Amino acid sequence: DFLGQQSHHPVKTVQEQLLRELKSIWPVCTMNEDFPELVSCLPETPEACDSTLTHSDVYWIKPTDTYIFDQSENDCESMDDQQSFTGSYALRPSLLLHVQEVTQNEDFSPGTLHAVSGLVFQRVPISPSRSPAFHQLLLVGTFPAESHPIQCFQDCLESLLSSYGISFEEMQTGIEQQVWMNSKMLSKFGRITYLPSFSSALDEGLQLIAVLINLDHLATLIFGISDWRLLWSADPRFLKHFELNSLGPFSPFSLYPPSYLHDISFWMEPESYDELDFHALVREASCGAVKNTPTHGLTYHQALGLQNQLRRLLPLRLQITL
Repeated sequence: DFLGQQSHHPVKTVQEQLLRELKSIWPVCTMNEDFPELVSCLPETPEACDSTLTHSDVYWIKPTDTYIFDQSENDCESMDDQQSFTGSYALRPSLLLHVQEVTQNEDFSPGTLHAVSGLVFQRVPISPSRSPAFHQLLLVGTFPAESHPIQCFQDCLESLLSSYGISFEEMQTGIEQQVWMNSKMLSKFGRITYLPSFSSALDEGLQLIAVLINLDHLATLIFGISDWRLLWSADPRFLKHFELNSLGPFSPFSLYPPSYLHDISFWMEPESYDELDFHALVREASCGAVKNTPTHGLTYHQALGLQNQLRRLLPLRLQITL
């Protein structure tokens, strides 16, 4: 879990650092509600919540041949027959789908940023900078219109992130005003937007502002990670790097580490020495990574009656570092 409580993942580090900086300007309330990643919605709902989404950007899931878990297929009705189903299921394409739930929360108050984060899924062409599943941060708050909240957020984020090659682009469509966050690798990976459809229910003079950021892409920019797929790496060295140096730049791991020569030397009694036992011991200690152990030297101790062997460990493959 990238964003788990005990996680040292760079995505969580970026989120925590960003929220810490924002707290120095606005009150920030982190919401721990577990919003579902599988949502039930009408085909037009995602686009209504997020005008940048199209129907083809969403992973739609149609519930066909779905049965109650504790019944066999023969003695139960299809779920489609048990309930009238007028919409579709989809993997959550944007956290903007939860804006209404955030604003209806009992802790929601004007002037405070309410933070929600989690996985979102979008049907996009995969590249080293663009992924079909990523962690998104949503910040929602209501602010007086005369304080120009969008400009305030832009100035704040620009001062924090411009050194990482992030630029900001203003755009206005009708009454919908927004500022896009762009990088050289990925355009429009984040935005600051005014939500007029929700603001109509607020007190006069207040605007509902939302900030959306692709945390995965932001982490790759801040830590110099060349490909988002490294964020999902099972290599224990990846997370270990960030446990030891949470804010330092990432040093890529080579697929072909330099080869090293390893020699071992040991004394033994010639009468009791068994070559097969020696090879079994080497195989166990190296987890099968040693191909051969040629002898590079023999020494005999006359007084003790012992023989010293110098053996070289040859790896099974050059990529393996013993």
